[in-house]
Amino acid sequence: MAINKNNHLLSSTKFVWLTGFFCLIGNLIYAQKVSSDDLLKQALVETNINKNYPLALKLANQGLEISPNYIDIRLLLGRLYLLSEKYTAATVELKKVLDKQPRNADALVYIINASYQNKDLEQAVDYCTQYLSYYPADKKMFIKKIAIIGEIPDFKRALTALEKALMQFPNDAELTYLHKEILFNKANEAIKRKDTLSALESYDLVLKSYKNDTLARNKLINLNMEIKNYAMALNYIESGLMYYPDQKKMLLKKVSIIAETQDITKALTALERAFKQFPGDSDLTYLHKEILFDKASAAIKTKDTLSTLESYDLVLKSYKNDTLARNQLINLNMEIKNYAMALKYIDSGLNYYPNQENLLLKKIAILKANGDTKQAYQLSTSATNNYPENKHIRSVNSELFALSRQNQIGLNYAITAFDQDNKKPWNIYSASYFRTEKFATLGARVNYADRNNSNGYQFEIEAYPIHGLSYSFINLSYSNAIVFPKFRFSYSYFIPYKSWETEVGVRYLKNNNDNFLGMTAALGKYIGPFWFNLKTFLTPNGDKLANSYTLTGRYYLNSSTDDYFTAIAGYGFSPDDRGRNFEINNRLNMEALRFTLGYQRTFWRTNIVGIFGTFNNQKYETNIKRNEYEAAIAFRHKF
Repeated sequence: MAINKNNHLLSSTKFVWLTGFFCLIGNLIYAQKVSSDDLLKQALVETNINKNYPLALKLANQGLEISPNYIDIRLLLGRLYLLSEKYTAATVELKKVLDKQPRNADALVYIINASYQNKDLEQAVDYCTQYLSYYPADKKMFIKKIAIIGEIPDFKRALTALEKALMQFPNDAELTYLHKEILFNKANEAIKRKDTLSALESYDLVLKSYKNDTLARNKLINLNMEIKNYAMALNYIESGLMYYPDQKKMLLKKVSIIAETQDITKALTALERAFKQFPGDSDLTYLHKEILFDKASAAIKTKDTLSTLESYDLVLKSYKNDTLARNQLINLNMEIKNYAMALKYIDSGLNYYPNQENLLLKKIAILKANGDTKQAYQLSTSATNNYPENKHIRSVNSELFALSRQNQIGLNYAITAFDQDNKKPWNIYSASYFRTEKFATLGARVNYADRNNSNGYQFEIEAYPIHGLSYSFINLSYSNAIVFPKFRFSYSYFIPYKSWETEVGVRYLKNNNDNFLGMTAALGKYIGPFWFNLKTFLTPNGDKLANSYTLTGRYYLNSSTDDYFTAIAGYGFSPDDRGRNFEINNRLNMEALRFTLGYQRTFWRTNIVGIFGTFNNQKYETNIKRNEYEAAIAFRHKF
């Protein structure tokens, strides 16, 4: 049994060895059948037809194992690595090819592409040079080399290479295009570095080589405009008009540059020539208006009102329906108080103005400012009927209704009580009439007073004449009763300026045998709805100088100057204080401190009612004071 077992094991071992031997023999037979040429053919099929690069790489590598010096397979392997984006591996394989065959054109092309894709631009340029040393007639390789040098970027070397290429291929369209592209790239790089001078040189080199290149010319014009070199920009425009296909565009740029130099006269002359070439052109028309408006704006900055008016008037003469120019002319003439000219522009513009409501409001405002309140009211009434939904017009009409009332009558009553038991109250009554004309407001007033067991009348005439932008206040009064100054003369001159108003004046009072001459000065200021006024009176009295101060504040309730709350604080004797200006000797150099509160409001558009209360702490003898309490009511009716 043992012998049989050993025989069986021997037989099994022999079988295994025989099987392995026959497999080895089979592989050797297959290897002899599949040659490196077959593998190259299969790899080319997978590369060019099936695009199966991994399988092609496997087959190529198998081929190299069989034939390590097979150049075609190594060249294909380098190409496959390039197609598989394995640029370093491709370069390694292709260098091995070039070591054997340095003139191999395909290997050189592939290694140039591999180096370029691997961002090794200098190496790519070297291989381009190597290629051209063997194949100098290949224009495409010249272009590739120059383009790669331009990407480095080494514009100087690229332009040198281009010059050599152009000597070999003169007037070649592709090389010409590349030449321009490199110069533009060089200029763009200079702009990125903010090297304007280099950019100008590059664009100028383009223009010298290609005189009709509009892009380079435009760049040169714009860059020179940016650096304010307007003369050079104009030179490029003038020299380019014979080449530029769109002459109108170039003419527009020319006029803009001339206008930019503030030489408006030359710009307008150039525009006139352009209009002859392109009559009625909308772009030229727009630029014409823009230059005139720029001229006006420049004049406004220099506060040259006359030049501003001339510029806007020139716009209006050329473009009668230009509402902006008309508005500016109206507003400027209103500012300088040339109301007649402002009204002329308004009246001539009613045919062109799309929004007649605003224009009518301006006319109403001018008539009002010019003192023609009656005509302004009539116009506002007509406008209210035509535009009943316009709240602003209705508000203006309501305000003008009261202002257009030229006549006014008034009644006043004031009573003054004292903290002295034996002192009877004082009473004063007033009746007045005033009429408003364009040149002045004129009026008269009669006062009756009952004071200190005495009574009597005072007669006054009053006027507010207008002198251009300023106005005056004049008052003359006479009385033969001791309860009033016998004679009083008041004069003040007012100068309004924007929200400020100044006043200077004199006051003269004669009482029995005493004469009092005083000076007054005041400063007023409007702040929103508030008005503040500080006034002083200086009155010589023998070797002394009597002085008084009054601070007045008002809060206006609306746009009417008749509706307000008021508060007044005063110190000293005031010649304008009607309730206390008859006891001049007793009050002039005595201390006095007074406060007034008041409220006045318009009712039913033509009636004005005011109530006022005053507290006056008066020293009337040395070390003796008394308190005076005054209440007053005033009524006025306009008609």
